[in-house]
Amino acid sequence: MVEESKKMFTFITIWSGQVTSLTGTSMTAFAMTIWIFRKTGQVTPLALVGIFSYGAMMALSPLAGTIVDRGNRRLIMIKADLVGGVATICIFLLYTFDKLEVWHLCVSAAVAGGSNAFHLTAFTSSVSMLIPKKHFTRASSMITMTEPASQIFAPIIAGALIAPIGIKGVIIIDIASFLFAVGTLLAFTIPQPPISTEGQVSKGNLLEESLFGFKYLLSNSSLLAVTLLVSCKNLLDSFVLVVQGPLILLRTNDSAGMMASVLSIESMGGLVGGLLLGFWGGPKKKIHGIQIGIGIISPIGLGVMAISTMPALWFFAAFCFGVQVPFIVNSYRAILLSKTPPDIHGRVIAAARVISAISIPLSMLFGAPLIDYIFEPAMTNETILSDLFAPLLGTDPGSGISLMYLLSCILCVMLGCLSFLIPAARDIDSLLSDYEVEPVLAERN
Repeated sequence: MVEESKKMFTFITIWSGQVTSLTGTSMTAFAMTIWIFRKTGQVTPLALVGIFSYGAMMALSPLAGTIVDRGNRRLIMIKADLVGGVATICIFLLYTFDKLEVWHLCVSAAVAGGSNAFHLTAFTSSVSMLIPKKHFTRASSMITMTEPASQIFAPIIAGALIAPIGIKGVIIIDIASFLFAVGTLLAFTIPQPPISTEGQVSKGNLLEESLFGFKYLLSNSSLLAVTLLVSCKNLLDSFVLVVQGPLILLRTNDSAGMMASVLSIESMGGLVGGLLLGFWGGPKKKIHGIQIGIGIISPIGLGVMAISTMPALWFFAAFCFGVQVPFIVNSYRAILLSKTPPDIHGRVIAAARVISAISIPLSMLFGAPLIDYIFEPAMTNETILSDLFAPLLGTDPGSGISLMYLLSCILCVMLGCLSFLIPAARDIDSLLSDYEVEPVLAERN
């Protein structure tokens, strides 16, 4: 029991550093979102920043998985944090000397996304070596809670600080936060996993090992089916997430405070969902957590956000949309961790991330221009779309974004129903047995 407590302490210490760092990063992202939208008046530039970030993450994830399985996972996380920190410092200098442009943020986002591919893969892959399998869902909940926990306070703090200390001050806080994260990683070692049969067979050159995770998933119909299910959900989410801030700004006469409040409530929903799963441990069959998130919780949030114009309903919708994330992500991550050997976690998790999240930059690429050039003009003028949906969504600025929310809601319900009709996904908990491994106690440096 004492040893198990020490393992959890190690994990929680490292996790706390990541929460602090991500809070600083989220504060900078909030400030840059307002800066971009006020500078351009369009959502497409916001989408471009997201595309560069996710694009770099997707491109480097296979390589990251191989490097993580080959190398020291703690050192990989430290180096990734430092690279992301350098990108932030560059943005600080450009803004300070009034040279910052949107394309600079795209480049910085690509660097940060690439470093995040290594960091997130290493952090997630370390779970099975730090804590027992029975706590995988709880640990996954904590990892998933990292983002909402940081974003509950980040928009509020950033919104409050922009006036007195400016965007430069917000970025300085971000730089200090990543230094703290590096400090927590320096305090402990993370054990390397034992070599499994699958890991031994997978050995080869860099290209072969980078492709191994994809081959592993493609050879397993259940893991592939669940991964594709999550990929479709990410596609629908990304259509609306990139335009969420602009929707609030358009409907509140450019109120950064209301935008911060909605984003914070959404993050609070993610935190509450993560805490619920952390204490509960999640459904016995992990696939049920994914199905609940996709088919029930998410459509409620999307539907209410689509048709509402009242802040109270925005808060409710945002909270629901936040809650669904840990149900889906935690359950999916727990499936990957429990059904695959630890020494190939890096490559399998990286490949799963590419397949499940490749839809995110694609939806950003097409979704934002769809809003700027089709949905918004169509809903704010006399067109077939406005005739059909104006009674429900109105014709004010932002109604085209509301239409995007409504369509995503309908498609989420359909996807949730589909998850019950695919045996490989529906029955994954009984079709695939768990891989047993005993975690090793991490020592202090």
